[in-house]
Amino acid sequence: MFVIPQVKEFLFEMSDDPFEVRLRDNYELLEDEYKESLKRQKMLDVKVAELCKAHLLLPAGKVEELYASLSKRNTEIYVQRSKQMCRAAPARTRLFAWLINDVEILSLADPSIHGAENAVKVMMEIDPDRLVLFIFSNSELF
Repeated sequence: MFVIPQVKEFLFEMSDDPFEVRLRDNYELLEDEYKESLKRQKMLDVKVAELCKAHLLLPAGKVEELYASLSKRNTEIYVQRSKQMCRAAPARTRLFAWLINDVEILSLADPSIHGAENAVKVMMEIDPDRLVLFIFSNSELF
């Protein structure tokens, strides 16, 4: 006796909740934007150092004003990138997908191994050591 199930296409997909996807995307954006803001702050630090060397004295509050302006600009850039990300593409929800095309599974059954006694006898011939462990750990089957 044999059975041959044939499948043209099989798709196994796991998806995430759209809110979770949006939360993850936002976190990734926030992390990236933090790294970028550190780069911008380093650039500003270099420019402020150059200005201090060139002019020796800067007007009171000028440095604080520059850093406040940078902070505001960082926020604007983050908001702009967030809006752009939302408009760019629909939120992906697929965590992973497993696609199988044109599958043919052949299953053969030999009547001489039907039933618990016959199956145990064949298993003893194949690997007697493992069978003993299997029987003791699954004693409710026999």
